Amino acid sequence: TSTESQFESRFANLASRLPRVVKVTKLIRLLSLVRIRRGMRGIERLGDQYVSQMLRHIISMVLIFVLLILVNHTVACAWFALTRLSSDTGHSWLDLNFVTHRTYGDFDATFQYLTAFHWSLTQMTPGSMPVQPTNSTERVFNIVCLFFGLLFFSSIISSITTAFTQLKMLAAEREGLISELDTFLRQK
Repeated sequence: TSTESQFESRFANLASRLPRVVKVTKLIRLLSLVRIRRGMRGIERLGDQYVSQMLRHIISMVLIFVLLILVNHTVACAWFALTRLSSDTGHSWLDLNFVTHRTYGDFDATFQYLTAFHWSLTQMTPGSMPVQPTNSTERVFNIVCLFFGLLFFSSIISSITTAFTQLKMLAAEREGLISELDTFLRQK
């Protein structure tokens, strides 16, 4: 029937684009990792030379948050890019009704990006929002993001907890040294 041939045609169209999308995604990921690694080495060298341990831990926490923002930006852009692909349902998340009885597609690009960014944050953290996948491609991407988000968010929490613990230990060590110095000065 014509419905089956349309489905086969759309699937073939999507399948033909998939290897190109995967290659581009891998290349972008590789380039970002190389840049991030180079930048981290430069920051570490600078830190080893000029920065106290406490400031290094604070900088590492800030870098964790910057990484969180960059990863969520990338996921948001990918989520937004999925709206440009043909879908098995003929719809994308941009076609969902918004509170104002308009679709997300009716709003400007800034609002759409912020909605996609908000969506990506809810995939990485225990948050929620009304945007849901509306076709198979979006649903598969959503599932992959949820698994990645589980690993990524737990890793972020672990890194932040470690940094705070190390900051507390440094502060306690500093307090101990000040106390010893105070005791020594009182004896003299």
